[in-house]
Amino acid sequence: MTEELIRFSHVGFDYGDVTALDDVTFSIARGQTIALTGPNGSGKSTALRIINGLEFPAEGEYRFDGVQVDAKAMADQQFAKRLHQRVGYIFQNADTQLFCPSVREEVAFGPRQMGLSEEEVERRTRDMLQLLDIEQLEERAPYRLSGGEKRRVALACIISMNPEVLVLDEPQNGLDEDAQAWLTGFLRAMAEAGKTIVVTTHHRDIVAALDAHEIHLDKFHHIDKA
Repeated sequence: MTEELIRFSHVGFDYGDVTALDDVTFSIARGQTIALTGPNGSGKSTALRIINGLEFPAEGEYRFDGVQVDAKAMADQQFAKRLHQRVGYIFQNADTQLFCPSVREEVAFGPRQMGLSEEEVERRTRDMLQLLDIEQLEERAPYRLSGGEKRRVALACIISMNPEVLVLDEPQNGLDEDAQAWLTGFLRAMAEAGKTIVVTTHHRDIVAALDAHEIHLDKFHHIDKA
C-alpha cells in the first residue's frame, strides 16, 4: 500500500472576496508525480503555496505526512524550518528566490541555513553545481543569467537541502525547447530517485512526459472529477 504524504480535505481559500479554492480534496502519495492543471485563476498556484506552508486553508485542512499544517503549526520555527527542508518550492519566477551576489553563494545558502558544517556545505554546493551542470556559472550574478540558467540555479538551491518533495509552479514558462527538454528529463530522474513531484502546468506534453497523475482544477476552483 502506497503511503500518503499530502492531503487536502475540503480546502477553501480566498483572497478577500475572490475565491481561489472551493471544497478541494485530494491526496498525494509518497513518490508520486502529480500535475495540477486548469485555467488561469483556478487556484493551482494557491494550492502550491498551501503545500509549502505559505498560505493556510480558510476552510478544511491540509496535512503533510499526517500532521496538520496551519498558522499555529508554522508559528513553531522548528516545525516551519523542517517543513521547508522537506518541501522544496520552485517559484514560477526564479528571480523571486535568487538574491545572493553569486550562484555559488545562492546554492550554499540553504545548507548553511540548515546549520550544516562548512565542510558539508561545500560538499553539497560542489555536488549541486555539478549535478545541474552550472559549474561555469558559479561566480556569475544570478540576475545576469538567462531564464533557463536561473531555473537550474533555483533547482540547485532547493535540491541542495535534499527535500522529499519538489513543488514547481509552471516550470516550463520562459524556457526554450532545449531547456524544457532538459527540465523534463531532470524531473523524471528525480522521480525515479524516489522524490515526490508536484507541478502546475498548462502544457500537456510535460504531463505525458512525466507520466504524471493529473489533478484538474476547473474555473469554479473545484477539482474536476469528470
